[in-house]
Amino acid sequence: MNEKGREWEEAVAGRSAPGGGCPSGLRMSAVMRRKILVADDNAASRELIREVLETIGYDVVEAADGADAVARVRESAPGLVLVDIQMPHLDGYGVLRELRADPRLARLRVVALTAFAMQGDRERAIEAGFDGYITKPVEIAALRQEIERLL
Repeated sequence: MNEKGREWEEAVAGRSAPGGGCPSGLRMSAVMRRKILVADDNAASRELIREVLETIGYDVVEAADGADAVARVRESAPGLVLVDIQMPHLDGYGVLRELRADPRLARLRVVALTAFAMQGDRERAIEAGFDGYITKPVEIAALRQEIERLL
């Protein structure tokens, strides 16, 4: 197992971060807290979010569809996933189900991103197991606040 794999295994062992800084008892290294996966089939949306996140100090991994998102989470061990609800191959809800079904990834924080914000959508997303919900176009202050809340 490589170093990232060992780091991920240790992180999901359920230990709390020093000072209780990590919700749900998941212990993460500083590197993991600084890495965010952005999954969106819209390249312009991914690029905008990546630029904002990199500007405020996060490392960003990108995925263009849901299946790619799940694979990249397993490869890169991010501390947080921002996932578009409507993507090809596997939608955001499918990504969430895949991550929650894997014991190593079940506690990973996952935030829904959507351009189709209708009444009740936020509640449905949270009930489905998303840890947060952000509408597009993304408001930079709201994005930053949600990330800080979860990491």
